Amino acid sequence: MPAVMLDAQHWAQLEQVQREVNRTVAFASDQAVWGHGEYWEPATTSGDCEDIALAKRARLMRLGWPVEALRIAVATDEHGRLHALLTVDATGADGRPGTWALDNRLLYVEPWQRLSELGYRWLERQKPGSSQWVRLGSDPVRGGPVGAG
Repeated sequence: MPAVMLDAQHWAQLEQVQREVNRTVAFASDQAVWGHGEYWEPATTSGDCEDIALAKRARLMRLGWPVEALRIAVATDEHGRLHALLTVDATGADGRPGTWALDNRLLYVEPWQRLSELGYRWLERQKPGSSQWVRLGSDPVRGGPVGAG
């Protein structure tokens, strides 16, 4: 059972972080920001998808969210492009555990399965509270993706 209950306060925090980071951080490649390829660092004013996801994670952690609930996931988008985003494991208002996505490509926080409906294909995701990754299947139903471990 996820440690966070998505009450009105927690939901407002998710939406606020999603909105603020999407509004204040401009998308830019690691080459443009750092002068070389892949470099994972929380974005401040610009960054690519994983840097933006790390910035959202850092903001939620500063608000008291447990690191175990905040995991980066990697997928291919509906165009087959590699993409990273923040996922949040929490217990929904209905009392059931679920996974929500904070994606820089979307305006709002969405249920994990909604991104699958949009054409995302899940590749891997961090293990809870770990720097290790687990390979995913593409079926996110029943509280999270296959292999979400």
